[in-house]
Amino acid sequence: MNPKIVKKLPKVELHCHLGGSYNIDSLNGIIMDQSDISLSNFKAKAKIQSTCSSLDEYLQPFPLLLKHLQTEETLEMAAYDVLLQAADENIIYIEIRFAPILHCEKGLDFNAIIRAVLRGIKKGEKDFNIKAGIILCLMRGQSYDNNLRTVETAHKFNEQGIVGVDLAGSEAQYPPELYASLFHIALEYGLQITIHAGENGPANNVKTAIEMGASRIGHGIALKDNKEMCVLCAEKNVLLELCPTSNLQTKASDSLQTYPFQLFIQEGIPISINTDNRTVSDTTLTKELLLLSKLGLNYASMKHLTIDALKHAFLSDSEKHRLLQGVNKSYAEVLSG
Repeated sequence: MNPKIVKKLPKVELHCHLGGSYNIDSLNGIIMDQSDISLSNFKAKAKIQSTCSSLDEYLQPFPLLLKHLQTEETLEMAAYDVLLQAADENIIYIEIRFAPILHCEKGLDFNAIIRAVLRGIKKGEKDFNIKAGIILCLMRGQSYDNNLRTVETAHKFNEQGIVGVDLAGSEAQYPPELYASLFHIALEYGLQITIHAGENGPANNVKTAIEMGASRIGHGIALKDNKEMCVLCAEKNVLLELCPTSNLQTKASDSLQTYPFQLFIQEGIPISINTDNRTVSDTTLTKELLLLSKLGLNYASMKHLTIDALKHAFLSDSEKHRLLQGVNKSYAEVLSG
């Protein structure tokens, strides 16, 4: 596939973490005022090295990156920057996720954090003609009360730009069933649910996440070795949010050659392609799609993936229909030209 055409075609991203995706240069002045290391060293520490061996190692840059997202100003700037990056590669809809509890180090409360990110989102939507939603992450290892605050905050802002909730963090240490009661509350509130599962944990975690109300699964790579779980996802129309570069870096998948992209398609499981963490993984959605072209992705299947992502987006039916019309029109124009 031609990189210029891939970048120009409309895309949808459903799995993008704010803290791991903001462009360091966009916060350069603020970061350097607060850091005791050079900008070049900061950038090096913020990106995963080729020697990364696990999800836990992959998560190591986040304390450094999150350290600089502790004010309303930087949260707003970071949200705006991620939309700028997305618009640059013609992403027409993006869902950005973050855990508010990780942005309280300087005394911000959840309401201030959410409003700051929403300001950045709304400004980006206006400036770049893009649509965005926010997913709030419950964090594995956090207290029940802190995670409950996240659910309650998602409910409070559900009509203002928060589109769903997630469970993130070290899956191996904290399996999803530990948080079932919190997601029961989220379901009672009518919140949409996606859960990180089957990334560095067993395929059965995906089943548990579905039983907890998840209509989408973050990663889900462990399904590649479990036919029964593949059938379950296909039958229940549960979408897998695949993040190829990240999955290779965390060793969720051993190699590109064994990456289960085509397997999941053959099993009839809906999937979307995502960046996970643009800065940490040093990637873009265009790069991810081009990477998968080595496994047979072409323009027709790229369009299919985009439509699947839209169908499973945490959006109203009217918004999905509007964006779908734009996808069909753009593909016809770009590929005919």
